[in-house]
Amino acid sequence: MTELYVHDLMNGLYDDNETSEARSLNKRKQPIQDYFFTSVLVACLCFYMPTGLLAVNYAKKARSSLREGHEEEAERFSRKSLVLILTTILTLPVLLITAMVT
Repeated sequence: MTELYVHDLMNGLYDDNETSEARSLNKRKQPIQDYFFTSVLVACLCFYMPTGLLAVNYAKKARSSLREGHEEEAERFSRKSLVLILTTILTLPVLLITAMVT
């Protein structure tokens, strides 16, 4: 709730009379991304398989949830996939530096 309020406040969309239902409908206007191709690319190119494969799995779940019409579940899986993609990308340089030092 607080994140939604801050997000709407920063975008200038918050109205005290607006219900949370209306805010969630405004939020849903943007299409939900499933990050499937991005996660597959990261899993293949970054060679850090544990988080890369988890990202692919969550992206696949997001895609299937979106097809079934479960938008909130799809958004949750999509966010998890994005976090794992970023973790994979940011962990790779640390692993490479560690490998070169030792």
